[in-house]
Amino acid sequence: MGCALAMQGAWMGSLLLAEATVLCDELLRSSILDRYSSARGLISFWARRLDFDSPPGEPAGPSGLEGKGHISEASEAWEHLGFPVEAAITRAMVSDPDLDSVFTDLRRLGAEGVMRGLRRELERRGVKQIPRGERLTTRTNPARLTTREAEVLARIAAGLSNAAIAKELFISEKTASHHVSAVLAKLGVTSRLQAATVAIANGWSDRTASNLGN
Repeated sequence: MGCALAMQGAWMGSLLLAEATVLCDELLRSSILDRYSSARGLISFWARRLDFDSPPGEPAGPSGLEGKGHISEASEAWEHLGFPVEAAITRAMVSDPDLDSVFTDLRRLGAEGVMRGLRRELERRGVKQIPRGERLTTRTNPARLTTREAEVLARIAAGLSNAAIAKELFISEKTASHHVSAVLAKLGVTSRLQAATVAIANGWSDRTASNLGN
């Protein structure tokens, strides 16, 4: 998870490329990913965005489909797995993409950093007429999180468990679990990893709860 998020941060321009390289090199040289095909696929996705070396072996799932040139199928597979950001980015890679639709979806997710990274990638590919649209601000909260939910999201992005979140916020673990479920529902995601990805894409992981919440 940390390696994939580091690569995403470098792609968006919020983390130095050298820092992402250091964070990922050791993992890519290890055998850990042999046991986690889904993690290999996600890391391969972001490695392709940065022209990094992908993990050894052929990635399964959406990243494998993209590597074989089945771009539309890869996007649909990401969407099915509950990764809307990766699905939108992949849709932008097809020939003659509907970029207005892609950027509309990313704007709906509030993924300003992802939009910047995608524009840079499209520019490198020589794509013309890249939508600009309205400028998002990282001070907005389009998911309408409460202050407490914002605090929980920041800790999800930091990799804390429900028990650790409960301890930090002086609430019960059951209450923390309820807040986590509410955050996932408001973000339209199904896992903590996806929530962390959205939080980092928005810059919410670096923000105080008072700025995030209503």
